[in-house]
Amino acid sequence: MRFLLLLLAIAFSGCSYTQSNLKPKQWRFATDPHGSQAILNGPLVDEEQVAIQFKRVPRVDKQNNSWVELIYDLPTKQLPYQFNIALT
Repeated sequence: MRFLLLLLAIAFSGCSYTQSNLKPKQWRFATDPHGSQAILNGPLVDEEQVAIQFKRVPRVDKQNNSWVELIYDLPTKQLPYQFNIALT
């Protein structure tokens, strides 16, 4: 099972998650087929944070919205008590 953080907010231009001992294999991203982009200024995961910026295209039509996802695969099927996410 995975924790899926779906970043649909128009106002946000990027996000990061901070915790020590992050495991890169537990993190990935996905984008829509309409042209939205994930922008990495280095690795997605380093020792202390997960960082990604993105450009989201406008909604295509009524049936097709644009999106960018930051995906965290939960190793224990639940979020740790101290889990913090900051969107900036």
